[in-house]
Amino acid sequence: MGTLYIDRKDLNVRLDGQALSFYHGGTREGTAPILPLNRVVVVGNIVLEASALHRLAEQGVHVLFLGGKGRSFKGIFRGRLHNNAILRVRQYRLSEDPFAEEFAAGQVLRKVKGQIRVLQEALERRNDLRKELFSAVRTIEGVIEKIRPGNGIGRDSLMGLEGGAAAAYFKAYTKLFPSSLDFAKRTRRPPTDPVNAMLSLCYTLLHFEVVREVEVIGLDPLWRINRNNNISVNCILDTYT
Repeated sequence: MGTLYIDRKDLNVRLDGQALSFYHGGTREGTAPILPLNRVVVVGNIVLEASALHRLAEQGVHVLFLGGKGRSFKGIFRGRLHNNAILRVRQYRLSEDPFAEEFAAGQVLRKVKGQIRVLQEALERRNDLRKELFSAVRTIEGVIEKIRPGNGIGRDSLMGLEGGAAAAYFKAYTKLFPSSLDFAKRTRRPPTDPVNAMLSLCYTLLHFEVVREVEVIGLDPLWRINRNNNISVNCILDTYT
């Protein structure tokens, strides 16, 4: 898989056969072949000509647009999507079924187990932080016990437990970085330090990959059931960041 990351201000991107050409001030400064690409990430004030977008769509290359300094998510350009409407209808029906809550609990369970793995790896290397890291692990282990399948946990309770695990995780995680980076807590929109900036960028790219893969198989990544059991649009980026 290939990723093209474009972040030079006032760059003009044009189609040149089976490649993208980059112009600045009227002068061509480079090219990139389209065939190896799976995604293009565009940051800030960059012009992509329609012919270039058309070719990217034909090749199934998605384009992710991010804001300037904050690298905030702005949108996704997609080519032709899966046209299996029956599959999406079945997806919406399942969202009204207990399956939805069970699936969500499973995803959160995998997430918090991943947090524990990170902290346990840190424990092996940072004896000076053993108390802080061990305390966070114990807190998250308590969350895992409450989320386990069969506990019948509701959506609001699940979100609360996920938030509690995240608070414990980041309280310990921030200790792993030098004070010179000013990483005291998880902050978003905009991130206030280099570590938060990198986390936000990685979460945004992860969100992009999840949305792209869900769409490729014909499902809808942006719909959920609200508390009144009415279908409503919800961008899942907030779940990750």
